[in-house]
Amino acid sequence: MTFQEYQKLREQADVLLEKIFDYNQSNMNRDMKFVAKRLGIWSDGAIVAESEEDGEVIMDYILHEKNPDGKRLVDDFYDYGPELDDSLEEIALSHTEAFASVFLVDSVNPKSKTVVVEDQLDGELTRYEIMNEALANSATPETPVFLRLVPFKGMNVTTGVPIMFSEYSYGEFKKGLSLLRMKKRGNVSPEDLFVLAFKRGDVGTTEG
Repeated sequence: MTFQEYQKLREQADVLLEKIFDYNQSNMNRDMKFVAKRLGIWSDGAIVAESEEDGEVIMDYILHEKNPDGKRLVDDFYDYGPELDDSLEEIALSHTEAFASVFLVDSVNPKSKTVVVEDQLDGELTRYEIMNEALANSATPETPVFLRLVPFKGMNVTTGVPIMFSEYSYGEFKKGLSLLRMKKRGNVSPEDLFVLAFKRGDVGTTEG
């Protein structure tokens, strides 16, 4: 994937996301309240966000994690949403295959706008190459970061907002994850992981 193709992909993805949220319009208030409560940023009947990025985190959760009905919006839209042209349908399919984890930055290449990361939670330390201009210009090797990867045409891109960890906050995340695994007998859901990362990490601004 060239960088020009990547830029076009992001533009098309923005169009797609608008269509998905329009499709879910009747449930948005319910879903936002549900997610804000899970993230611990709901108080006195309103969302209490510390930054604009917190709102983007909520939208990413609504899109990719299970809602109060136990379904993922991306799956529901892909199966039952309006007909799309071929390019948008391909992007919609890629979002159904998106996954989130905590990765360790292995290397960055500002020239090619790519970052190589290593999955810290899959038990195999799987490596992925990501095209993301902002991360390529700002990430530092050995930095842990929570990302959602979207596989697309042999490359991975990101969606949502990265959640960064300092040495201390990453230690707190790992402690929290160990407790969750004991409490749930190893069955930590993607939603549990998302909430823990949000509560222990620092929501970043390196989307791109």
